[in-house]
Amino acid sequence: MRSQLRVLLVVISFAACVRTTPQPPNAPPPAPKFAVPEGCLDSLAGPWVHASDPSWRYVAEDDGGTLTLVLSRHFVEDAGFSPRRFRRDAGAEDAGLVEADAGTNPDAGTSPDAGTEPLAASSIRLELRRTEHGFLGETLAPVTHPTGRTCDARFPSLVLSCADGGLLVQTQTATALGDACQAPALPQAVPSQEHLLIRPPDAG
Repeated sequence: MRSQLRVLLVVISFAACVRTTPQPPNAPPPAPKFAVPEGCLDSLAGPWVHASDPSWRYVAEDDGGTLTLVLSRHFVEDAGFSPRRFRRDAGAEDAGLVEADAGTNPDAGTSPDAGTEPLAASSIRLELRRTEHGFLGETLAPVTHPTGRTCDARFPSLVLSCADGGLLVQTQTATALGDACQAPALPQAVPSQEHLLIRPPDAG
């Protein structure tokens, strides 16, 4: 009888310990630390147009970390705009490189000439990531190399501002590619250009 009582007391004591042991709460994962301009943490998904030429249109997807904008061009007849084209530079080709412009500058339209390739605007996209070092990424656009290879040219890009309902993006205006689509080991400094994107009037 004493033996049974002792076992019963041990079981009761163990059960009491289990019931009174607090369970640690599941701590939520820490929020990512983003160093981005004010307003850039808001969702930027939806339609955008270029402020200086609304025929350049962008459709944006935003998952909270990465913003992707796909570019398209909607021409207005007799509006005086001509499609952007990738430009090959003869000196660069002699060095085994192809120079291409970013194809997103509505203020510097070009006309067809020898050695140009038509630019498919719908193939151009901007991929911008919110990081602790800024809201940055690249503009990607296909370009045909003289070897026949199709390369994804990458133009470093940076969001400068999300103020006043707009999106100010700075994009490098040119790049160079080798035969294997690689960038040169020592890329030359090239100018950049700022592009202000705004919501289209009919977005709301």
